Amino acid sequence: MAFIRSIEHIARKWATVTPGRTEDYRAGVENPRRDWGTATAAAEGAYEA
Repeated sequence: MAFIRSIEHIARKWATVTPGRTEDYRAGVENPRRDWGTATAAAEGAYEA
């Protein structure tokens, strides 16, 4: 079974690291590598209801 750190450890790391990544996240959202609309349409055949 995979080792998963405690929720306290995960939360502490998230609270510590995430604020410093704001600009990275923003840049990724504003300038995606692929257009999400095109990628979504291309994946339509993979979706099964």
